[in-house]
Amino acid sequence: MKHATLFFGLWAAAMPGLTLGQMTVADTLEQSTVVTRLGYANRTLFAGRDFGINQYMITPGITYYHKSGINVDVTGYYFSQSQPLYELTALSVGYMHNVSDNLLLSVDLSRSFYTQTDAEFPALFPYNAYLSGSYDWGNWMAGLDYTFLFGNETAHRVRPRISYYMSWKNVGIFDRISLNPTLSATFGGDQISFEQLRPVSMLTDDNPRLQAIANNSKQKANGNANSGKGNGKSKGSGPVAQPPVPPANNAIAQQSYFGLMCYTLSVPLRFTLGTVRVGTMYNLVFPVKLYPTESISTNPVSYFGLSLSHTLTLR
Repeated sequence: MKHATLFFGLWAAAMPGLTLGQMTVADTLEQSTVVTRLGYANRTLFAGRDFGINQYMITPGITYYHKSGINVDVTGYYFSQSQPLYELTALSVGYMHNVSDNLLLSVDLSRSFYTQTDAEFPALFPYNAYLSGSYDWGNWMAGLDYTFLFGNETAHRVRPRISYYMSWKNVGIFDRISLNPTLSATFGGDQISFEQLRPVSMLTDDNPRLQAIANNSKQKANGNANSGKGNGKSKGSGPVAQPPVPPANNAIAQQSYFGLMCYTLSVPLRFTLGTVRVGTMYNLVFPVKLYPTESISTNPVSYFGLSLSHTLTLR
């Protein structure tokens, strides 16, 4: 079973390494840069759901940010329980623009290229479009992200968020240490399918037990039941003509849901030394059932992440 292929689209869009949710308006670039990075998460959730899959994720990537606001990103995704382990490469192209001193907008379009395709478990959402806005005042920042996932199926994700930014310069060997706790909520949709069945006769040649019972009942009704002597056969034994089986009239019904899927508290802590940044992140996720019968646990789930990045400034 290709876990990542099935559920990657539920988790998130493939985004550049430095996403809008990790930036303040003041962080927008005055020079073109190339950021290379390596990320690790000890647990992988998909829209707040783990589907019983306990796996870690490694994400190498490189992003080019042009001072005009255009950015191009390539990110790889390695899942510990996926087959193959290196599941996909995501290519994205985006644009960021300062609307004002406090408002930053960003748009992204990405395409996922899977290492191995599978007709049984196709990639549901190989494409996604991402639109985000971020407004900051003082140390506070509020934002709203929208992701449209599409391909073989379509899905929507909406994520409002609010965060508080703190930083300290020249702490020990580090040029800067920053802390950016963020509270967000993920809203999304899901579509479930169920089959409406028209009852049909179970008395078919594929059910020998019911066939034997029917034979015996008919023989008894005709006075030809086996007495248990002789060769064990009775008069009139043999296949019993079956009434015509009505054609299957099954219909696939679908029910769509959209609503709150989870709350998330993220606490990223970053250490900057020259052109190198080391980051840690603690995440606490509170899943919410999208519909009453959804078979997920609503117990809080926590996981942590690590990241290492290097920034090269271009002249």
